[in-house]
Amino acid sequence: MPHYAVDEWVAVLERRATPPSRDYIVVAFPNDEIRDSYLATVADRPDEQVRQILREFLGESRTVSITDRLHLDFLRARKRTTGEGAEGAPDAPLTEYDRRVILRFTGRSKAHTWEGLTWVLDLLPAFPQQALDAVHAYLLAHAQVLPDLRIAGLSDAAELIRARYITQGSASKDALLELLLSLSSRDFEYLVALFYRNRGYDVVVTPAQKDGGKDVIATKQGEVAYIECKNWRGRVDSDVVAGLTGRVEMHRVTRGIVVGTSGFTSGHASAEAVAAESPARISLLSGTELVELLNAHLGSEWHRRIERLLAIERTAQQRRNHA
Repeated sequence: MPHYAVDEWVAVLERRATPPSRDYIVVAFPNDEIRDSYLATVADRPDEQVRQILREFLGESRTVSITDRLHLDFLRARKRTTGEGAEGAPDAPLTEYDRRVILRFTGRSKAHTWEGLTWVLDLLPAFPQQALDAVHAYLLAHAQVLPDLRIAGLSDAAELIRARYITQGSASKDALLELLLSLSSRDFEYLVALFYRNRGYDVVVTPAQKDGGKDVIATKQGEVAYIECKNWRGRVDSDVVAGLTGRVEMHRVTRGIVVGTSGFTSGHASAEAVAAESPARISLLSGTELVELLNAHLGSEWHRRIERLLAIERTAQQRRNHA
């Protein structure tokens, strides 16, 4: 195993030093220590240095021979067993990646099988959220076929974009709440799901358009919890709590949980009052409480790994759906 020190690692990525070994990792942060050390100082790093690291993590167009050949073998096996994916068939369910692999390894094209993503740098520094969205879309499109190190590298690229161009490395409670609010509704659901998975629950993130009024279902040892996630800048009101109460009672599940980043209304007929008087077991979890729980269960540096954590949960849910 190579030994890593952050200054040496940066020098290798900036082409000021030669990698000390062939297995020296430059396409992702090689370990938690390097990632946390670099992201902690990212606000003070030269912009060109940050962009050079992003170039490595995002990757130019390339062919990954081992991965691509294994995928071609998979396509051939699928064709033999199901008849799907036959070359030339107009209705063959081939993805664009499938098509590029077939053309490359049958000698009909010299184009790389993996499209490059370094164009994302053109969105920085002016449009960091759009840059994050582009990386997320690439991961979504290829999660089933990307090698683990490539998933790690792209997740680290998103982590670096977020830390450098959005949060500027700050880790105050207000900054962490702002980080949560910067997530899409779907990514917030994935983060909540990951938190419960780390507490030993089996979790399902429900379909975005047909969730039946619950965003996450968490199950453990006979307990079934419906979780409603509200990543809002305003406080969650009583209607949301009452709606979840009805669904918990109708489906006779164990309890309901409402996660509200900005907290809940209080006083008479408020979210807090409805939850307290509910015949179902309804818990309210504010963003401040969620941050404390994430610190406790994922480590106090979870915010520096947010993109990799989201990629892990996103991939787990996709694989579950395809199983």
